[in-house]
Amino acid sequence: MMRRITVHGPAVPRSRGQHASLITCAAVPVPNRRPATSPRLVAGLLYLQHAFDMSDEGVVWRWVENLYWQVFTGETYLQTEPPIDPSSLTRWRKLLGEAGMEGLPAISLMPASD
Repeated sequence: MMRRITVHGPAVPRSRGQHASLITCAAVPVPNRRPATSPRLVAGLLYLQHAFDMSDEGVVWRWVENLYWQVFTGETYLQTEPPIDPSSLTRWRKLLGEAGMEGLPAISLMPASD
């Protein structure tokens, strides 16, 4: 049974809440392949991993336990399974490169600096 997550309070504007601009590869579906991973999910997990100094496996499993982290990464329904394999975070870090990884904290702090 899926339970919808309801959030009370002011909403973060999508233009600033989305981290998709940092991820240079397009999340375009390719025939005969699994669905693309959400850029917002990956950017959120990488930010949380950096902020809390966690391993790949640790951040993925804590995401399952923490409802606030699920909302932060764009989920609208409570998830009880890991969203991605922890090893895929390593591939995303390589894809983003150093410049992309350094830009994550700056983008996520934008709403607070207004």
